[in-house]
Amino acid sequence: MQIQWRCWGHSPFQPRDETMTAGANMICKQTPRQPDNLCVMDLKEVENRENPRHPWEICRRNFFTGIVAETVRGGAKTKILDVGAGDGWVSQGLSDAIPIGDKIICWDINYTPQDLDQYSMGAASGLNYVCERPQGKFDLILMLDVLEHMETDSKFLDQLVSGNLDADGFIVISVPAWPALFSAHDRALGHFRRYTPGGARALITGQGLRILRSGGLFHSLILPRAMQRAREKWAPKGPGKSGVGGWNGGTLATNVIVAALSADNKFSALLSRIGISAPGLSWWAVCQKNS
Repeated sequence: MQIQWRCWGHSPFQPRDETMTAGANMICKQTPRQPDNLCVMDLKEVENRENPRHPWEICRRNFFTGIVAETVRGGAKTKILDVGAGDGWVSQGLSDAIPIGDKIICWDINYTPQDLDQYSMGAASGLNYVCERPQGKFDLILMLDVLEHMETDSKFLDQLVSGNLDADGFIVISVPAWPALFSAHDRALGHFRRYTPGGARALITGQGLRILRSGGLFHSLILPRAMQRAREKWAPKGPGKSGVGGWNGGTLATNVIVAALSADNKFSALLSRIGISAPGLSWWAVCQKNS
């Protein structure tokens, strides 16, 4: 059976004009990627998967896997949409943490036919990859470091909430925090902005959502990023490596950093449970539609 996918252009809601060509099992038109005017998501950061996972990436997945598992705990089969899923590594972790029989759709507009073939091979049961905006409602939408890629972030969020979020569903959002830390790293990844916590809350509540939990994340990384930003200001250099795919630290270094960042993130989860939000390099929230 032939499965047909359609890729999208300047936003996930605007189809490309080109006629699509068939691959062996999928249809997905590939055109040149333009980070400055397309909503480039996590695939921008996938550089070389022969390298080990970056400690930040490991801890981010562990943190949000726990948050999602807590959010859907005790529910029936859960249908999840992972927006800007990249290589689907976060969703693969979710498939191990949530009840068997749940369905996860990994959606990224930048998937090529080769990506879809590669990521679908050996994927966990219930895990699917698509480059077209899925139809229907989902019990949970995952938007990790996506909104900063959107020139009109409020419109993008509104269309997902109104079109894809179930009436009783949840949406988990994370964004890079603090505009003063906007750097060459952000520009290389195609970010339009970083957010203040207040600005992120206003964006979310303005789309008919209420925030159930929120907080900063990666508190200990604020100072290193601020120092990097200061170095850029006083001694600007050309763009460096973008994303987490270039990590080449050894096993010992990776394990030490993972342990430190994991403790940092446990602190964030604890603070969120008691209603305290401490500054972090990222900001996150668990949200639900207003009843």
